[in-house]
Amino acid sequence: MKKFITFLLVLCMMVTVFASCTNESSTNEPPTSETTAPAHEHDFKAEWEKDTTHHWHVCKGEACAETADKAEHTWGEPVVSAAKERVFTCTACGQTKSEAIKTTVSAEEWTAAFDLGTNWAISVSAHTPPSEDSRSMTVLQERDGNKFHYKGIEKNNNTGKESTNENYDEIVGTQWYQYSYDEDLKAYEKELSPRTVEEQLSALMSMFFPAFIQNMESFTYDEAKKAYVATAPMPAETMAIKNFEIFFEDGKLVAITYDIMNGEKLFASYAFTFTYGKTSVTLPTVDETKNVYKVIVIDSNGDRVKGVRIQACKDSCLPAVTNENGVAVIRLDKTEDILQYHITITKLPTGYTGDTTTEYFFNEGEEYLYLFITAPGK
Repeated sequence: MKKFITFLLVLCMMVTVFASCTNESSTNEPPTSETTAPAHEHDFKAEWEKDTTHHWHVCKGEACAETADKAEHTWGEPVVSAAKERVFTCTACGQTKSEAIKTTVSAEEWTAAFDLGTNWAISVSAHTPPSEDSRSMTVLQERDGNKFHYKGIEKNNNTGKESTNENYDEIVGTQWYQYSYDEDLKAYEKELSPRTVEEQLSALMSMFFPAFIQNMESFTYDEAKKAYVATAPMPAETMAIKNFEIFFEDGKLVAITYDIMNGEKLFASYAFTFTYGKTSVTLPTVDETKNVYKVIVIDSNGDRVKGVRIQACKDSCLPAVTNENGVAVIRLDKTEDILQYHITITKLPTGYTGDTTTEYFFNEGEEYLYLFITAPGK
């Protein structure tokens, strides 16, 4: 029995030693002579290789045929070349492609081209020759659906002095509304035009398209200029229009240029540029909850007077004071009737005299009331 137990103990010890050796060999293997080589990294050229459709980078190695970053060209906005081609340039690699532009039109295309649609912009530049009264002018007329914007800047080229005129228009249903800036209110006012929409649109477009321009037979195509040139000087009241040229691109009107002549002397040169589909017009904010009335104070010299205090009274009084244009502004809710208010002068600037007791009234249908005072020393 003791021998048998001794045998079992020896057997267990052998199993334990064997297991221990097995674990050591699995976790502490000696390093082998074979190791994994690092992955080869390609070095690519910075400049692009390209063809008509794609661009990519190539490997610098002489025997390396690897490429990277291959992609289709991303074409930027086209530029029209002197040869009347539309040139596109890839924004990544600089590859270019050209498209021929059709610069001739049929009679039907000619007529259709002067209907600009409902989203367009007309840019105008004009200048007179150098003189004591040399001037230049830029105009931007835009349409965005039923919204219109006009901005004109006239500059005296000798003094540098500029004057700006800006206004907005809007079609609402069958009515045409005009927005004009009121210096007295320091805000835009919205007024209904007495003209119909058709009359207003016709008047607007006649600023840019004289009647004779509709007659294609008055023009011939000049292949060198890629333009239609007027065959004879066009009448312009006491002057004449010469060098009248019209440019088309793929059936669209894109430019008009001409000179106005006073006899043989150049009076002014004009250039019109037309763009389509990119215009956005935001109309000015107008307070349509109020009616606006103006009290204008004039002295005995015929000058408008600043600093005259007035008030418009009914159940209570609304005070106002004249500005640098001699205008005091009264704002009433649309439900209020200005005819029920009486206007009085409450205070005059130093040196002026006038009636501060009389009550004045607006006439029906009028938005202006004139008051007269005596200037100092009169």
